[in-house]
Amino acid sequence: MMKRGALVCVVLALSILCHSVLFVPAKAHAAPYDLMVIGPEEFAVPLNALVAHKNATGIPAVLVTLESIYRTFAGTDQPEKIKQAIRYYKENSSIKYAMLVGDVDKFPVRWVTFQRRDAPFEVEYYFPSDLYYADLYDRTGAFCTWNFDGDAYFGEHRVSLNWASDPYSVNADRMDFHPDVAVGRIPASTLEEVHTYVAKVIRYEYLTSGATWFNNVLLLAGSGRECDPGIHFEDIRNYLGPSFSYESYIDGCYDAASADTPLRPCRCQAGETQAQCEARTKLSGDQIDIFVNKTGDLAGRPDSAFSNIGFLAYHNHTSTVGDYVNGINNAGRFTIAFSDGCGDGGFGGVPPGEVSRFAPVGGAGGQDLCYRTGGRTLNVTFFDHYLDQDGDGNDEKYYEIVDCVIDGTSYSLVGDRCGGGFFSSMTFASDFDGTGNPIARTRPYILNAPVPEPLQPGCDADFNPETKLFSKNATTLQETGWIGLVAATKGAAFPANGEMETLFFKGYRSPHPSVGGRNRLGDMWRSMVEYWLEEVVFTGSGDFFLTNYFSKYHMGPEWFESTSASVIQHAMMYSLFGDPSLRVGGVPSLSDTLPPTTTADAIGISGGTGVVSIPLTATDHGSPPSGVRETRYRINHGRWAIGDRPSITVSGDPRDDGYRTIEYYSIDYLGNQESVGTSRVGIDTYPPATSVLLNGEAPGMVVCACLCLPGGSCDCSCPPRGCYIDGVTATLNAEDRAPPPRPTPAEPTEVWSNTFGGSEIDEAMDIRETPDGGFILAGHTESSGAGRRDAWLIKVDGEGTLEWERTFGGERYDQAYAVGLTTDGGYAFAGYTNPAGSSDSDAWLVKTDASGIEEWGRTFGGSRRDEARAMKVTSDGGFVLAGFSDSFGTDGSRDVWLIRTEADGTQRWAYAYGGNRLDEGHAVAQTSDGGFILAGLTASFGAGREDAYLVKTDADGIQEWSATFGGTENDKAHDVQQTSDGGYIVTGWTSSVGSGSFDLWLIKTNSAGVEEWSRTFGFSYIDSGHSVAQTPDGGYIVAGYSSDSVHSGKDLWLIKTDSNGVVEWRRTFGGSREDYANAVRQTLDGGYIVAGRT
Repeated sequence: MMKRGALVCVVLALSILCHSVLFVPAKAHAAPYDLMVIGPEEFAVPLNALVAHKNATGIPAVLVTLESIYRTFAGTDQPEKIKQAIRYYKENSSIKYAMLVGDVDKFPVRWVTFQRRDAPFEVEYYFPSDLYYADLYDRTGAFCTWNFDGDAYFGEHRVSLNWASDPYSVNADRMDFHPDVAVGRIPASTLEEVHTYVAKVIRYEYLTSGATWFNNVLLLAGSGRECDPGIHFEDIRNYLGPSFSYESYIDGCYDAASADTPLRPCRCQAGETQAQCEARTKLSGDQIDIFVNKTGDLAGRPDSAFSNIGFLAYHNHTSTVGDYVNGINNAGRFTIAFSDGCGDGGFGGVPPGEVSRFAPVGGAGGQDLCYRTGGRTLNVTFFDHYLDQDGDGNDEKYYEIVDCVIDGTSYSLVGDRCGGGFFSSMTFASDFDGTGNPIARTRPYILNAPVPEPLQPGCDADFNPETKLFSKNATTLQETGWIGLVAATKGAAFPANGEMETLFFKGYRSPHPSVGGRNRLGDMWRSMVEYWLEEVVFTGSGDFFLTNYFSKYHMGPEWFESTSASVIQHAMMYSLFGDPSLRVGGVPSLSDTLPPTTTADAIGISGGTGVVSIPLTATDHGSPPSGVRETRYRINHGRWAIGDRPSITVSGDPRDDGYRTIEYYSIDYLGNQESVGTSRVGIDTYPPATSVLLNGEAPGMVVCACLCLPGGSCDCSCPPRGCYIDGVTATLNAEDRAPPPRPTPAEPTEVWSNTFGGSEIDEAMDIRETPDGGFILAGHTESSGAGRRDAWLIKVDGEGTLEWERTFGGERYDQAYAVGLTTDGGYAFAGYTNPAGSSDSDAWLVKTDASGIEEWGRTFGGSRRDEARAMKVTSDGGFVLAGFSDSFGTDGSRDVWLIRTEADGTQRWAYAYGGNRLDEGHAVAQTSDGGFILAGLTASFGAGREDAYLVKTDADGIQEWSATFGGTENDKAHDVQQTSDGGYIVTGWTSSVGSGSFDLWLIKTNSAGVEEWSRTFGFSYIDSGHSVAQTPDGGYIVAGYSSDSVHSGKDLWLIKTDSNGVVEWRRTFGGSREDYANAVRQTLDGGYIVAGRT
């Protein structure tokens, strides 16, 4: 039996390629690799793109999933299995770098244990250390478990009175600390975050080499220990050298002493000799100059200081170090940062028990301690209070512990215990006594915190690793922030944090011998750790060696006992967040200026219902290609979506039959974007009809049924065609049929309307929907601004409520005719401007930011009148302007004028088209082949006084063909758009045909500009079309105006037609005077937005 079904036709023959998502099983083979990327399978797609980039650019890389590691390797828990896998690839593939992809909720952490003697209590708390994954071997070369005694605690280290004679009384689990591979973590919790970071790595390695911003270093110092920033910043400058430029912003407390900071200031005072100054500050003259010659005060540092820097050093207490979402925009100029404050690298949240010494980080209250243990999730809620207890006029912060939250349920504190019977050994103490008065702290906030599990809930969104590595500008959605960060996962101690900072930057120009000759980010981190161990912590025999450190920072013997454990901690807690194989400063040889190419697979389908998928395959190009970042598509001019498998639901209702247009394009990781491609998909679910034809009858006859009895008599109920007793030839005739028509669409309902302007003439010429659901309008105003008429830009929300408006221009006449959305989230408009002292005009292009603030303006023209009447943003982020020129026309006449620019408005080329009479351009669109279509009028060619005029050019502005439309009178085209079948739809007005003086005119052509049909609409007087767009159903929406007679005003007129120009509905809007539309667009919700004048 033949099934009746749906037929889906892609009317393009296209090549077929396949995307693949691959990972290497944990012990697949022993090929040599430099980089091992480890992450959960859910992150495989972007990680495969990263691995492909590394392999194509000289770093052999492999992706190994956590799931395959857990299946393959043995270990006491998940972190040990991962470490065993790293060891295996170190020994069998010679890896140098291991990238751990996943935040604390996706990728296990190794929590290490610190036992601090804080009489009368023994304080035990935990913090995460990724050095665990890098320190593969102990001093004997055996696998290092970081659990020498085999108990439940890893990385145990203690404060010990016996540190000098017994180093292992401090280093209880006998860690080696020396990193055998460089490890960096990408603390991502979502697929989007992984995509974001991969994009940043690729852009950084392609675009940074040779960029001047990379050699800028920003040094920041908040209130730390004494005058240590003088030492740290001098060291950084010496390590990086004179090829870098430096700016420094330092907290004002270093300049003036106070009750809270008696050891300041850090510069020489009146009456001091240089020797006295150096003796008091314990600094050299060069170090004192760090404070004297600072760029500015830390509190007043501008966001712009962060925008163009290669390195950032921040020496301060806990800080989020700037807002890269709403304030700092360093898109494409990503920074490598060292932030040395307490918990600045706290990707795991506040370490359990860490709040025993340091205040919570949640600001004005919140669930600050957040971790999972014993299968339960625990939060502790703190509230902060500000009180001046020491009478110095400054409030101090005190914390009150309110309750504990277990698995989402709040429990009151019963005494110093968490209610509900959970974690019964865990005790709490806030800064207030039972009567609500602040008390002197005699014990930690939390005691006996239970051991946390390797995987933790994600409650750490405010910390630098997440906010800086995955940040995007709120307006443009471009990646911003940092490409790499070294920071502490727990509370740090001055001056050890500053020394770690300086050693990190030392590793750039002077890598440690263990990583000599390499310039990777992980090598800087590994050099830092090795230098720290070598210069500060241990002697060659493994004993503590602290005297140089104490001498450099002028520390007395009282520091020895606690510092022995602290220096171990600093080796373990300063983690690298970022790609450890990142080539610092970029790669000189990489280049990719070519966009991807995308093809659509041909699809067939049978069956009356279902979903049709059209696979899209994108291939990037370059030397080597940076890789396809994303493919976008839309169906029938609807909302753009990200994906490579657009789908169409076939309902089985024959009235849904017809063509669907699939538009698509791809973008690579460097932002190169191809032109939009198009495929057409046909849906046919309406069955054919089959009839029986007798003895050669023509189709359309009705079959007759006869009953013939023995003896020759027949009983027939037959039409005139008769009955047959003898032989007859029967032919089956099958004809496919068109489905029944859909009901006529209902006339639209007005949702809202708003007016803008003053007492003079104000007019909107163009409108576009913005990504936030609002709209941007461009036009002119005579009611406000600096001149007689100013260009006008208006931003409204989705309800038409004004958000802002801006005027542009000088003292004469300036006007905007077209507006577009730029690739960076801003806007551009085009029109004309009257230069001062001239009666003529120049074409004008202005670029603004997302708030309408002008970023630049460009003028184009000669000594006469030149104007832009239309503008589009091109697929490469540049602009194309269309209008007319009196300066560059043929034989001094006015010609159609086309200008193409770069993204910064620099002219790429300009051409004039026409003859020796008047010719004008009023609309332009970029075509699917990358060229352009222009529409306007011509008096040089055609049949009448003025004819509608189409000009098609290639991508370089070279004319391919032109066409005229009209009769013996005046005819004009106002707008043109390319249609889904590759042809064009044109609207304007005609006085050569139609029922009125001027009729609204709609013309459909094929791809060569040959007219397929035309329609006129109007009454007895003047009607005109100003804007047209194809709708998702294949029809058209046209906007303009209508006027019944010479005595009546104009009404805004909206007409909806089907694909053949047959009216489905029409509606007028307005009052008794002049109302008309200049632009119409279909909105994402399926409605329409119209802009004009009333």
